[in-house]
Amino acid sequence: MSTVPPINPAVLPPDVRAAGKKGEALYGDALQFENMLLQQLTQQMFDTSGSNGSDGLAGVGSDSSDGSTDGSDSLMSGDATSSEFSSMLPQALADGLTSAGGIGLADELYQSFAAQYGISTKPAGSTGQTQGASS
Repeated sequence: MSTVPPINPAVLPPDVRAAGKKGEALYGDALQFENMLLQQLTQQMFDTSGSNGSDGLAGVGSDSSDGSTDGSDSLMSGDATSSEFSSMLPQALADGLTSAGGIGLADELYQSFAAQYGISTKPAGSTGQTQGASS
């Protein structure tokens, strides 16, 4: 099981920061789940997109005058080095998304589980009113 890349504390939601270590640990678990899901989604995306050059579009946009598409201009032309590189792309994309704060799933999971564990989900200094509510 991979670990979640470090997240910038400034990106943590205010309610997580206010909850202290217990809240940060719970949010970290939620981020780890989100990271695993993102890794699986990006792996599937790369597998189905033919990022290894096998999608038949490798030569699109090449300057070949005879219209042939030999795939030599493809980013992932299929040699051993590009194959190793392309196998790391889904994890790198998932890690990048997660370390930037994720896609929102971790926050939703945190909100759901925080109530079960008795962790306040209101940011410090919150009065309980929603923004934009008229008084």
